[in-house]
Amino acid sequence: MEFRLFKELLQVAVGVRDSLSCVPTANDWVNVFHIATVQTVAGVAFYGVHRLYQNSNDQLALMPVGLKMKWFGLHESIKIQNKVVNGAVRKLLKDAALADCHKVILKGQAVAKYYPYPELRNPGDIDIWCVCRGMRLKESLKVMAQRAFSLVPGAGIQPHHTDWPKVDGVSVELHFTPSTVYSFFYNQRVQRYFEEALPRCEGNRLPVDVDIVFQLMHLRRHLISEGIGLRQVMDLYWTMKAYSLQCQNEQTCISSNLRITLKRLGLSSFAGAMMWVLQELFLMPRDEMVCSPDKKRGEFVLKEILEGGNFGRENKHKGKVGSNRIQHLWYYVHLALRCLRYFKHESLCAPMYRVYVGVWKRKFNH
Repeated sequence: MEFRLFKELLQVAVGVRDSLSCVPTANDWVNVFHIATVQTVAGVAFYGVHRLYQNSNDQLALMPVGLKMKWFGLHESIKIQNKVVNGAVRKLLKDAALADCHKVILKGQAVAKYYPYPELRNPGDIDIWCVCRGMRLKESLKVMAQRAFSLVPGAGIQPHHTDWPKVDGVSVELHFTPSTVYSFFYNQRVQRYFEEALPRCEGNRLPVDVDIVFQLMHLRRHLISEGIGLRQVMDLYWTMKAYSLQCQNEQTCISSNLRITLKRLGLSSFAGAMMWVLQELFLMPRDEMVCSPDKKRGEFVLKEILEGGNFGRENKHKGKVGSNRIQHLWYYVHLALRCLRYFKHESLCAPMYRVYVGVWKRKFNH
């Protein structure tokens, strides 16, 4: 019942419906607020409350006054946080240590610009993709990693990103490439795809079609390794809407090239699952989808989202990482196994990728 009302509130927030199917009780509102905070979409959900106030004021009759004030306070806090993070992004783009780089903001504040109300998206840290001009991704990785180590001693380096100094208290992840996939076979294609897309990046953002590919990749990666929340799903929804609008303005249909790209990068089955999730949550029309929705896989993904919350932090079945390497590896094997039935290739490769990362980090540090 609570999730149905929460889903309807999100649909009101994105403008695909005007009212809820019933008048929520006080307890219903408390539960809806809890889901919104766990899924880190409280700001957007409050916009749904605002629209209800305009369209169907009687549906808010039983909302506790205390909850209303608490939610409004959180809504204002999110707006302030966005101002801080936006200011930090502007400063980061002017960082002298990145002056000789192509700079692209990923996720977060870049995706927020697709929202009709970007100030209400719950902000996180800053992800920036930097590639030294005149270098290939692999060459740039070594240079950027050395800079990161000099600025952040003991920076936590991964094959695709590392730590960078905070800006105005906001954490920064510097990406050598937007993302990697667990499959070594597909990862070569993925890196070639991003390298070819770099010249198309304008205004420190990914082209919208590349952003869709990147977000699907990022969502699948987190689904297998820890979990995803509705904030990332809503990001994909508004990016898809932006792409659909771009196609309308250019008087073209959803690009068949994008579908071919998803297939070439091994993302077709996951894309189908996410199209079903977008249809279920936000009533997305079929003609705005990049591929046909896959109900079977979509139901699994939505169940994982609802049980896990943002990055799977609410999932009670995840267990703990463990203190030694074997326990650490088994933790990720355990997580990957739950996805094996639906996304076989990537799930099978995930534990091997963890071993590769360990070997890579030792080799790189030496």
